Amino acid sequence: MRLASLPALSMLWRQLADRQAPQWLRASSTTARSSVGELRRSRVRRLVRDVSGDLEQRRRLQTDLAAPDDLVSVALQRLSSLRTSRMRQLLLQTENAVVNGESEASPASLQLAVGASPSAPVDLEELAYQTVLRYCRDSLADELRLRSRLASAADMSAPASWFPLARARRRRVIFHAGKTNSGKTYQALQRLMAAESGVYCGPLRLLAWEVYDRLNRGGVPCALLTGQERELPPRSSEEHRSSSSSSQLDREEEDEDDDDGDDDAHPPDTATGQRSAYLDLPGDVRFVSCTVEMADVHRPVQVGVVDEVQMIASRDRGGAWTRAILGLPVEELHLCGCPSAVPIVRQLVEGDCGDSLELRRYERLAPLHAADEAFGEDPAQWARRVQPGDCIVSFSKHDVFRIKSQLERRRRDKLRCAVIYGSLPPETRRQQATLFNEQGSHSVLVATDAVGMGLNLSVRRVIFADLEKYDGVCRRRLSVAEVLQIAGRAGRYGCEHHGDGGGIVTAFRQEDVQRLQSIIYGAGFGANGWPKHVSPERVRRAGLVPTREMMETFASIQRQDEADAGAPSPGLSMPPLSTLYERFEQVAQLDESGKYFVCDLSNAKTISRLLERARVAHTVPFSVRYTASMAPLKVEDSSACEALVRFVELLGLRGTVRLDASGCSWGRYLRRLGRVGASACGARTVAELSDLESLYHVLDLYLWLANRYPEAFVDCERAAQLRAVCADAIEHSLRSSLRLPSRTVAPEPRRMHRKPRKRRGRQHDDDDDDIAEQWLQEAERLGGLPSLPVA
Repeated sequence: MRLASLPALSMLWRQLADRQAPQWLRASSTTARSSVGELRRSRVRRLVRDVSGDLEQRRRLQTDLAAPDDLVSVALQRLSSLRTSRMRQLLLQTENAVVNGESEASPASLQLAVGASPSAPVDLEELAYQTVLRYCRDSLADELRLRSRLASAADMSAPASWFPLARARRRRVIFHAGKTNSGKTYQALQRLMAAESGVYCGPLRLLAWEVYDRLNRGGVPCALLTGQERELPPRSSEEHRSSSSSSQLDREEEDEDDDDGDDDAHPPDTATGQRSAYLDLPGDVRFVSCTVEMADVHRPVQVGVVDEVQMIASRDRGGAWTRAILGLPVEELHLCGCPSAVPIVRQLVEGDCGDSLELRRYERLAPLHAADEAFGEDPAQWARRVQPGDCIVSFSKHDVFRIKSQLERRRRDKLRCAVIYGSLPPETRRQQATLFNEQGSHSVLVATDAVGMGLNLSVRRVIFADLEKYDGVCRRRLSVAEVLQIAGRAGRYGCEHHGDGGGIVTAFRQEDVQRLQSIIYGAGFGANGWPKHVSPERVRRAGLVPTREMMETFASIQRQDEADAGAPSPGLSMPPLSTLYERFEQVAQLDESGKYFVCDLSNAKTISRLLERARVAHTVPFSVRYTASMAPLKVEDSSACEALVRFVELLGLRGTVRLDASGCSWGRYLRRLGRVGASACGARTVAELSDLESLYHVLDLYLWLANRYPEAFVDCERAAQLRAVCADAIEHSLRSSLRLPSRTVAPEPRRMHRKPRKRRGRQHDDDDDDIAEQWLQEAERLGGLPSLPVA
């Protein structure tokens, strides 16, 4: 046995004399802790590894650092690459800092007394955590400093303060809460028509059109304002023009530096910036009917009406309702919606705005009943039982036309069906609704859930073909609120078919009928011995959308950081907008109560990536990129994606955008539409009908951009004319018998309880990215985008 050296024995004797012996020589009855300096190498690394690998400790690190997990992971990876001697040194430095009061952690947290000896026993696990925390703070100092600046620019914790004009007055807010077909919107509109001035904000262009027509027919001159339409009252001045005299694009380029120009994005104004010229109306226009996104928060009026306020919780559009509720500068604000939204609206109105809230409850005007028996799944069975005034609801365009074809083919009385689904133009939806309501040739309606809002329909009975739908993420059951919204279309008060018995709701399958009974009667629509315990899901949060000014400030900070770091510039005046949106979602600061959330920006990110991959984004100012990212683009429509890229490219290179379809996939339809008219362009198949709908969307997109850049998009009149012809062609096509495509793939099996994937937390919208990527690859295969000479 090898003897210890004399110096080692001398050191051991001194430790024993000072009563500072190592743990293995001291009694362990009081503590089982080891001194840091005497830990083995493996123990040192294990302590650090345990902090990195423990889920609770990582969450604690994220909270203490106010940093996301990916940033914490970077620091932990750096720490794990250190030598063991360096880790031991960091542990000793942390211990000394705690004892000397130089650390945020107290000595008690390590089971130390103030001024204790460095070799005193400590809580090693806590010491390891404090060491890792100190290292992460030092290692990520620059990143955390940048994150703090970005978080300040993305501060959305007090959105009520964004609207000083509304906060300068104490508004009287009336919430009209009731079920579908309870008359709540009617009462609010009666107050609007009796006011000296006012604004109606609806969820759909159809509703904005309807109120526009109703007010003008009632002798109240009203203007119409949507993303695509701007109509003055019939007797109003036609000479009103925008006061701008220079090119809109030139103004945008100047705004890159001083940021004092108009915000013409969507919504059309920022929280603190000036209003867009697009919102300017003649002085004699006192009433406006608009979509909720177009609400003017800089124009004081006496009465405001915001419809369908429960959509404040929409993951895509909820920010528009939050903005209207918080920002409309009115004396009286009338809110119409589902009772489930009352708690969150009360928090916003009374808590954040300091306004008074009056609640008025409404009951359904006509009763609603659930049938006892199902229609049956066999077409030969249910086709015979369908009667005039029925509305069959399915949840895909293909199923709508399949049901329409089966019904018209099997009926001997030559019954015809009107159809309504989401991709139909608003004009066509209204025409189809008129055909059905008049009960002439089209006495049955086949529709998707698009029928649940925006149209007055004379429906006697709603028949659900299914109680499941694909929502873009997965196939899922309809929520209680969705069922009640659609079922409430049956037996609408004042309609021809509701009669004394009210509306009826049924389904093809018996199990669906049983669920309908539990929802309808459980929600209090009828007695029948059902307990009133079923109610729509409570609306708990309100959406927020970053404004253009927020994003410009955010981008400026990011750009300055890249310049300070010496990062090479790829030629963009600001970082990629898609990256900025992702970073904004990560660092956005919200109210601690949790009543707000940042709306899903997947569509904006997809559009931004589309422009960036097509190498178009660098040709236009940041404000134009932001505006384009907020465009109402259906990213699954390749023709519309191609059109948006072309429009933005022309705007940047030429400053003038004409409706030139040369080299575009939708060009042949556009040229044919202009030559032969609607009747000759009617579709013969559902696929051709989809092409017409896509063309309508392209023309709609052109007009949306033209309303924001009127001097650049010079063919807006021609686009409006062609859009009307396109809508007529679609209407003409629906009157004929369209051929259905044969299904070559078996339908997806029903999945009753599949848990949907969460959208928030995804870095990309995978489905939308795939479509955009496929379009770009196809463009490259064909030789790239058409070359555009610079004017």
